[in-house]
Formats: sequence, C-alpha cells, structure tokens
Amino acid sequence: MRNEAHQHIAGACARLVADAVVAPLVLGGAEERAWADCDLASLTELRLGEQVRPATLDPTDRAALWARASDEPECAPSERDFELCLWILEGGEPIGTVALARHTWGSQRVRLSSLYVKPAHRGRGIATRALGQIRDELARASLGIQLETHWVWRPSLRFYLHRGFWVRRWKHELDLWCHGGTPAPIVRLEERTATLAIEIQGVEQVLVRAERDGDLLTDFDHGNPRSPFWGDASTTLALHLALNGWPLLATPGIGQLVAGEDAVHPRALAHRIVRWEALARANGWQVATRRVAGLRYTNSVAPESS
Repeated sequence: MRNEAHQHIAGACARLVADAVVAPLVLGGAEERAWADCDLASLTELRLGEQVRPATLDPTDRAALWARASDEPECAPSERDFELCLWILEGGEPIGTVALARHTWGSQRVRLSSLYVKPAHRGRGIATRALGQIRDELARASLGIQLETHWVWRPSLRFYLHRGFWVRRWKHELDLWCHGGTPAPIVRLEERTATLAIEIQGVEQVLVRAERDGDLLTDFDHGNPRSPFWGDASTTLALHLALNGWPLLATPGIGQLVAGEDAVHPRALAHRIVRWEALARANGWQVATRRVAGLRYTNSVAPESS
C-alpha cells in the first residue's frame, strides 16, 4: 500500500511537471538555498508580520530572522527525504514554492507544505491555481490534500478556508484537508445563528447549527452522527465561528479541554486558542487575531494535558 501511494504521488507530480505547473528542486547548490530562503521568508511573514524579499537575504539576515521566527533548527530541503520540494512556475519562471509528502502513511491524503509565492508575483491567483491543479491531479488517484497551519497565521488560515478546506482536528496546530471529489463546506453566519452545509445534487444539506446570545454560545447542534462529515463539520464550523468573533463557550471564561485531542465541541477550540496565543506571545511572535466573544485570555502558558 505504501509503495502504491508513493507511485500515485510520483505520477501526479510528473503530470504537474509535464504541464509546467511545478518544477522539481535541484538540491545541493544555489537553487536549494534560494528555495530555503523562500521558506524562511514565508515563516517570517507569518510569525513576525514582516515581508522580506528572499533574493536579498544574506547569511547574517538568515541567522537573525531564523532566531526570531523559529524555535526549531532549520531543516534544509536536502534533509527532507520525506517530501518532494517543488518550484511553482509561471511562464517557466520559478515564482513560488510547494512541497508534497512522498507517502500517505496509510491515509488517503497527501501532506502539503511550504506553499509560498514571492511578493512581486502575488495578486494574480497563482497560489490558488497551483493548489487547485495539485488537488485535481491527486484526486485522479483518489487522494486528497492535508496540511497544518496555525490559528495566529491569519493570511494562511483564511486562504485555505476560503478554498473549501475542512478542519480535521486541532492540538498543536490546525489540521486541514480537502479532496477533489468532496463537496466544500458552505458556512453562513447571521446575527444569532450559524450553519454549515454541503451541496449534493444541487440541494444544500445543513450538517451543523449554532446559536448565540451576545457573548454566549447557547446551542451547538452537531447534527447526525451517522453522517460521514459529522466530526469534521463540527470542527470546521467551530473554527469559522472563532474567526468571526463568535462565542465558543456557554459561560464566560477560558475553555476547558475536552477529553481527547480530537474533541469536536467549540469549548475545546476555546481552550486551544488561549494556549496558542499565549505561546505565540511568549515567543515574541505576531498575534493579530480577532477577539473571541466571552473568552478570557492569559499570557501564561499552562502545561499541556496528556
């Protein structure tokens, strides 16, 4: 099964290369350094809110930015034997980066990371087109995309949600996914009610509902537990609520973690948001998030529950 998945991913990448959507990264020289600088520029933008031009970075800049933007050692593309590092092309020119895992490790989804477009080439839908073409090629092999992003990385998070990604779970990060053969979630937020639906054969089916009264969440109906979208519909709507300032708790305070890291109730997300933002502040990273109604924030980082 692992070899079969590897072959499917390799085949999808080969078709993307043939269509000039991406180009494989040549390792071991200046090209690898340029790709890694794009990765650093992306991290700097998301964590520090500072936009840098990858082509202008020198060793001093790299060391300073990495020390501020990351709490982990740098992992060069040549050390990532678990994924394929690729250039995103436009007119044959490398103008961005993306990476795809070489294996699925038993799942039906391929991990995508390092999606980045150089600042001079933004605003033309390049990342959206590349993501859509990758999704469609993987779907030919019955594979989807999964990726991790962070609550405080607002541009990244909104980019994926606006392109129909579902929220699988949350713990240290937000785990998102999409599949070319799966309907995208349709989220509607009104003054006091919110719904998440999918469209099947032209008809919308509501999967989850929520209601609020001011700063309190008065109802969160998980819908039919037999639905194949049951858990992911709940986590997806909960995240949309939080992004739009909706309450996640029935009583004001800091959310209590529900047993199990995959808990789908909004109060589990409330607990995570408080922790994620405190961790980001403790590391000196940018936190430019909208306040969630009724949630009490803290600057202290509580020990992680087992």
